[in-house]
Amino acid sequence: MNVMIISKGSFISRSLAEALWSVEGLNVTVVAASLTTRENLRLPNAAFADQFIEKFKPDILINCMGGLDPRSNPTMLDKFIERYLIDYLGVVEAGFKRDLKLVIDFSSANEITSNSALTPVELNDTNIYRSLKISIEQFVSSLAILHKKKYAILRCGNIIGVGYSRNGFGVVEVFARKILEGEEPVFFSDSIKRKDYVSISDLVRGVKEIVLCRYNISKFVEIFEVKSGYLASAREIYSYLLSYFSQGEGSPLFDGLINSGSFFKRLGITPVNPEGDIKRIFDALRDSKK
Repeated sequence: MNVMIISKGSFISRSLAEALWSVEGLNVTVVAASLTTRENLRLPNAAFADQFIEKFKPDILINCMGGLDPRSNPTMLDKFIERYLIDYLGVVEAGFKRDLKLVIDFSSANEITSNSALTPVELNDTNIYRSLKISIEQFVSSLAILHKKKYAILRCGNIIGVGYSRNGFGVVEVFARKILEGEEPVFFSDSIKRKDYVSISDLVRGVKEIVLCRYNISKFVEIFEVKSGYLASAREIYSYLLSYFSQGEGSPLFDGLINSGSFFKRLGITPVNPEGDIKRIFDALRDSKK
């Protein structure tokens, strides 16, 4: 089976590629997607989508371009539209006309509600990322229904694990660095809001279940909420890390499994407590400073 991952070098795409490469019988190809460069093995211009699909013949396409966010650089909006709306959709359409059976697409649960792929949306300047993502999902949904193929949309919470942020911008990495450097963190207005945290190992395990057809997607379009049910605020995470740093062990961070999302329920997976990932992130940063 041929699996293609469209990646911008994100934590999720790297983790999925490493896991799927080790599965016997899977031929995994990683294609680069960037707003600024086109690497050797890259997402093609839409005009060459047919040749691209004919060459690689993907059975499953996993789209990990969610982090190509034009809000981080508004001047790149045209490139975002070119890569995402035109090039990516061209590849999907060409694939669905051939042997592509399933597209798996990632998006942020913090930005997009669970049913919005099937709800009309107007493009606006207040959240261009959300508007464009929903437009893409609606287009791919229409293609999947038209060609009788499958489209799985994964609405992800906060995915964590060692290597999440190469630049150290993840909340756990930021707090860990501050503690190790003896500095006080800056808390934002939403620092007391409790958010859902998902271990990367659980996300990878679930995607493998779908790729290996252990879970049957019965609808043309299926939307999953990738939420573990383990909730914590930024301030709670900081206090936990501070205690872990000073005492070698902190009080339990999470109250327990509250209510996991549809992704884990449908796949029959019990999410792991992300405290282990948080400790490993801290330990990895501490070891890197020795």
